Amino acid sequence: MVDKLRGLRLQQFSNKMKSKRFRKLRFNCGICEKQCSDNNEYKSHCMSESHLNQLQTSDEMNWKEHVEKSSQEFEDGFLELMRRNHGDNRVAARVVYNEYLSDEKHVNQFATKWSRLKDFVVDLGVSGKCKMEFSENEWFITYIVRDSKAKGMNEIAPVDVSNAE
Repeated sequence: MVDKLRGLRLQQFSNKMKSKRFRKLRFNCGICEKQCSDNNEYKSHCMSESHLNQLQTSDEMNWKEHVEKSSQEFEDGFLELMRRNHGDNRVAARVVYNEYLSDEKHVNQFATKWSRLKDFVVDLGVSGKCKMEFSENEWFITYIVRDSKAKGMNEIAPVDVSNAE
């Protein structure tokens, strides 16, 4: 009987740890790249010694370079996911964004130059990397295939019969 109770407690503990691991993280420290689940945890992180040390060293860094690097990593990862999973199909931007967030090593959008997903989608459309359209209260994007091999995958290559004897 004691073993059953102990096993139940271990299972409850295991479930609690799993729930902590899969919860939504709403607060992100761009300097330390630490994600916090609530405001209290974020405030305590901001007062920690490691954060303050990181803040002092980050003053020496060029913030514009950091934001540009994060923005480029975010855009590259987002477009790669779009290319791999959806190809040249029209898809809701938030669907691709949620898929991107499911990756553990994703770059948080708040560390980039885009404050909203809409701004990012508009930037992709203006730069010509994706077609964008707004309908039904939602942004839709279509990846523009630039690779000549990928474009011609569905086409049959012409055969030169003039040299064949």
